[in-house]
Amino acid sequence: MSCRLRPTLLGERKFRRNLLMPDEHRTIMPNKPLQQSPFAGAKGIMDEILASRARLNQASADFLKIDVQTALTFCQIARETHDLRKKLRNRHHARQGYDAILRLRQRVILTEEEALDLAENLEKLRGQLVKLGEAL
Repeated sequence: MSCRLRPTLLGERKFRRNLLMPDEHRTIMPNKPLQQSPFAGAKGIMDEILASRARLNQASADFLKIDVQTALTFCQIARETHDLRKKLRNRHHARQGYDAILRLRQRVILTEEEALDLAENLEKLRGQLVKLGEAL
């Protein structure tokens, strides 16, 4: 069957359009360019996945640094205040940060420098929590 409609009776054209014959369909829809291999885009996708994983890991490492600094700030506020409720609230928030860091650091790949910095700040945080009366 040809790709073009023959100029025949109007009824035959309507009939052929309603059937959506394969030849007519190809004339309406443009053909997609053929790929050389079904795996042609796999390398680009894999590179993108690896780059996303590296960005996620770096964001997680940054989060851990920020979280330990925030927890240290809560400890400082708890030490400096004279209000018992404020002291307990800030000590509690610092402890939550400490627990979150311990839980999440297992999932993050840190450089040697980042790992040493985090371990040092965690030790500071732990010491301040103990001074505030937190049982660790």
